[in-house]
Amino acid sequence: MFSNNFIYSSIYLFLVLSIMFCLTSCGGTDPELRKELEAANDRIRVLILNNQTLEDSIGRLEAEFEKDKKHLKEMYKNETGTITENYRQKIADLESQIADLRMELSITNRQRLALQEAVDQPDRLKVLQEDNFAMERMVWIITICLCIIFAVVVSLKSLAYRNSRRENVVRLISELPHHLSTK
Repeated sequence: MFSNNFIYSSIYLFLVLSIMFCLTSCGGTDPELRKELEAANDRIRVLILNNQTLEDSIGRLEAEFEKDKKHLKEMYKNETGTITENYRQKIADLESQIADLRMELSITNRQRLALQEAVDQPDRLKVLQEDNFAMERMVWIITICLCIIFAVVVSLKSLAYRNSRRENVVRLISELPHHLSTK
């Protein structure tokens, strides 16, 4: 700001000195020259007023700029702090998830190793096959026994039915002469 004021002041001083030099060298007797000088002085006054107005505007704008700059710095710090805190929270959550997953992986690995040891035991397959064969033999024996029991029950029922039919036939035959005589 100081350099701008210095430049403007130097320009105004040069203009004023130039005008004064022109006045002294030309003499002040010519009325047209006097009118031109007065018009030039009026323009210089207007330029000086415009310059003063612009300097005031520059000062006001610089103050607003500084105010906005401070406000933006505060907003930036707040946003940066919020984003940093969110980032730290996210990192903490992810680290917690990683720890949980590592623990779960450790448990799963232990279970897998235990199952692998159980499967890899020598003669384990042979023992399982013997157990399966014994179980299969048991199922077949039970199935055959049930079939035999069913056949025996059906035969006994059939025999009982046949005996009952035979007795009915014998009884009917013995009653037949009695029925024939009544007719």
